[in-house]
Amino acid sequence: MNAITPEPKTGRASDYSTGRQYGRPRATHDHELTETNPGTLMGELLRRYWQPFALSSELNNDLPLPIRILGEDLVAFRDAEGKAGLMYPRCMHRGASLVLGKLEPQGLRCPYHGWMFDTQGHLLDTPCELDPKSTHLHRVIRQPWYPVIEKYGIAFTYMGPADKEPLFPENPLLDALDDDEIILPTGGSQPPDEAPIALVEGQMDMNWLQNFENFMDPLHLSALHSTINGMQFNEYINFNPDPCKFKAFDKGSISWIGQWENKTAGVITQAIFQTIFPNMHCEGPVFEAGKPSFKWVVPVDDHNYRSFTAWVVKKDGGLPIGDLVMMDPEKFGPGRPEAYRTWTLEDKQRWQTDFLVQQSQGPITLHSEERLTTADMGVVMLRRILKQQAKIVKEGGDPIGAIPGEADVIDVYASTARLDPKTGEILEGYLLKTLDDYA
Repeated sequence: MNAITPEPKTGRASDYSTGRQYGRPRATHDHELTETNPGTLMGELLRRYWQPFALSSELNNDLPLPIRILGEDLVAFRDAEGKAGLMYPRCMHRGASLVLGKLEPQGLRCPYHGWMFDTQGHLLDTPCELDPKSTHLHRVIRQPWYPVIEKYGIAFTYMGPADKEPLFPENPLLDALDDDEIILPTGGSQPPDEAPIALVEGQMDMNWLQNFENFMDPLHLSALHSTINGMQFNEYINFNPDPCKFKAFDKGSISWIGQWENKTAGVITQAIFQTIFPNMHCEGPVFEAGKPSFKWVVPVDDHNYRSFTAWVVKKDGGLPIGDLVMMDPEKFGPGRPEAYRTWTLEDKQRWQTDFLVQQSQGPITLHSEERLTTADMGVVMLRRILKQQAKIVKEGGDPIGAIPGEADVIDVYASTARLDPKTGEILEGYLLKTLDDYA
């Protein structure tokens, strides 16, 4: 992309004629997009959808699991019948933490006076009560709770108004597997040890939007993943896609299609990426896997997020890393995501990655000093639809794909193919959309 001649700016920048830092106004973040506590614009929008909060395997323990999501501290557990629960962590008796509680067959018992609650917050037992008449407590006291559904090896919760609760969405690709396929979930509270550098998962220390909007920023490929410190991906997609087209589809999905021509190999690669509203991302499959992966980016609070991915893999295979997202750990640094937390400044300067440059923007990037260009088209489209739908919720309406009592059906068109540059014939993979669909 050609360099853009800067225009003189006023109000948000220093004097253009000198370019000095002195005198610049204080920069701020866009609170409507980034803040997700209860009562915030984006927080109320995200609470209208089922959000992942833990891997199901994280609940297979004899201890409660502390959870922080959308700025709320909660406690998760599983009872003897296998039901998962998610509750407010301060006991309704005297405020002791249920994170310190004891798991029993019927529910979670407070460590202080033994009050026990089931997965829906019902008070089941009050062993310290001396007055037999105190049995009425079971009818008037309830521990605040959120509903939980487990799908794809991931535990999801709905944190919005009870009368606005939608059914869990249907996903045709994840809900109908072939006989030789399984779903492999990754993410949760801790990054998986075996994940390569390209699959940073788990909890990260920056605002959720900085990671999520990167999926709609394909034009950074030729810089961050190529010219800055050498090729990080393979030779088929290691430069800016040409053409690269963006489009907003139904149900709030923002998508882009990119084309890369490798003249040496005599092949064209086309890939389609999409967001699934509001905070889910789907990218075309690598050729070994055959199906796309689905990733959720969930705010922990305004300064941290947690990611979860559902991979469709063969029963006899592992993570479908493949040649589409190939990175060389020997060349680009340690393969374990937690190694990022121990890297020195020099490590980071020599081995830049998506996660590191997003982290370098700060806990919440300063949107008021951004200068968005044509390269940021997908980012602008994503931010716009998020704000539009958040304001619908604020005005009392129902956002896209979150109709009370109904199950949204997720439309998936993320796909990848290699084509013959002369005939356009697909040689490998498949495409669910074409360049013409993005006109």
